[in-house]
Amino acid sequence: MSQNANVQAKINEDRRLVILRLLVDYRGALNSSTLESAVRAWGHKYIDRAMIVDDLKWLEMRECVSLEDLGSNVTEVNLEPKGERVASGDEWLTGVARPQKG
Repeated sequence: MSQNANVQAKINEDRRLVILRLLVDYRGALNSSTLESAVRAWGHKYIDRAMIVDDLKWLEMRECVSLEDLGSNVTEVNLEPKGERVASGDEWLTGVARPQKG
């Protein structure tokens, strides 16, 4: 893997962890529009809705979140137990950064 690809993979992993942590902080449910804004506020400035939706689908395939289409290009996102364990560091998932403990 090239250095640029490795850096991009780390950014993707961190962004997915941020999504899961935001869901934990907001009692397990947010919509994709709010998540997009919140992820930007956490330092991922160069994202768009398509990237968030791709991450959400990726997390859904790994049983970390469940998704419901609300129409108008907005998706309701609900945290699943596995996603909460990954966000807390109690379970590791390749493709999601491991949270710092301590």
